[in-house]
Amino acid sequence: MEAKGGIGMNTYQVTVGPNGEIIMPSDLRARLALTEGETLEIKFESNKKFSVRQPERIAGPLADFFEDLILNDLQSKGYGGNRLKDQLCLEKTNLSSVLDWLAEEANKFRERGENTSWRSLPEWEEKSSLERGVYHVLLSARAERDLAKLPESLKSEAAHALQQIEHDPSGFKRLRGPYYPIYRLAFNGKSAGQYRIIYTIMENSPTVNVLVIGERKGIYSWLKGLTC
Repeated sequence: MEAKGGIGMNTYQVTVGPNGEIIMPSDLRARLALTEGETLEIKFESNKKFSVRQPERIAGPLADFFEDLILNDLQSKGYGGNRLKDQLCLEKTNLSSVLDWLAEEANKFRERGENTSWRSLPEWEEKSSLERGVYHVLLSARAERDLAKLPESLKSEAAHALQQIEHDPSGFKRLRGPYYPIYRLAFNGKSAGQYRIIYTIMENSPTVNVLVIGERKGIYSWLKGLTC
């Protein structure tokens, strides 16, 4: 028995089987990359509403990007042993959830035509003469402000980085958010890749949404502030 397919970009119909099992449509299973025996967590909210998530995927997607910064913060607050381990998992979960929320918001802004192409910014007109790639790179309001604040000495490198994303957005480090494919590209080689571009790739569209641009520690502090 197979459930019905998606009835909207983010809406699906599922079927409850005779023994209470939930039967998902194949395209939803593929989108979530579900495998047999995997656990889903259901959280009841209000008015018969509930949310579903994959807890084991939320726990550790940012380990290779922010873990050292999170550990430094927690250790400075006196965390240690199992308490440190548990809090580290919680912090990663919170940051990952924020990144997913930012990706979802960027998708909504794009659908309303509110995101800006980096090539359309007047102050980047000269640098945007670089060869165009297949993908359209759009900026969130935050990313647009971030670009404007970049030191003049970094703007050419930033432009080349954005051009690289246009040509092959999936060719860089994936942060593996639980629901959205979120990536980061480092630039400013003179400072060992001190600056990062964090972005997500739209499904079924040659479009990239840039969420934030900046120094790694600055991005971490900003994301952490959004978890409060």
